[in-house]
Amino acid sequence: MKQYRSCLLILLMVARSSGQDNEAHLVITTTSASDAISIAEIDKLIFLQHQTGALGIEWKNGSMQETDLTAIEKITFEEQSYIEVKNSQSGLITFDLQQNYPNPFNPATTIEFYLDAPQWTKITILNIQGQFVRQLLHEFAAPGRHRVIWDGRDDAGHRVSSGVYFYRATAGESIQMKKCLFIE
Repeated sequence: MKQYRSCLLILLMVARSSGQDNEAHLVITTTSASDAISIAEIDKLIFLQHQTGALGIEWKNGSMQETDLTAIEKITFEEQSYIEVKNSQSGLITFDLQQNYPNPFNPATTIEFYLDAPQWTKITILNIQGQFVRQLLHEFAAPGRHRVIWDGRDDAGHRVSSGVYFYRATAGESIQMKKCLFIE
């Protein structure tokens, strides 16, 4: 077994369900087409305490293989996958706006949001009076998790004063708003 197969742990978390039995199907293939492994062959994954950065893989046949996690240099995904989320009650396209981090912040903060379908998305910063401060994003965004950074500046590039600000996200016809605190 080659060392880079330890990426299996990461791939287990992103494996898609397929088929009617809802089993996760994932095959990892090396550059040699005959050298492949599937999730079905693995019985257990454990982190080995006696060796930093090592993962133990126990196969269905009972054999154990130690794999060096530090050997992973690059993982290339050939296909982009999306998680499909359906709202059975309304059928509306939805999104999820997360709380910024760090909060309070100086000099910058990260704002994350999740879209379940491609749609026009806009993120703006407002002051405590509800006045426009800065537009961070205005684009047609793909489904999935997105991240934008606010550097604590207004649209003119000036540093804002300490205080409470709101970030408002508009995705399609949905609007969500959250509060953040900038400190100098």
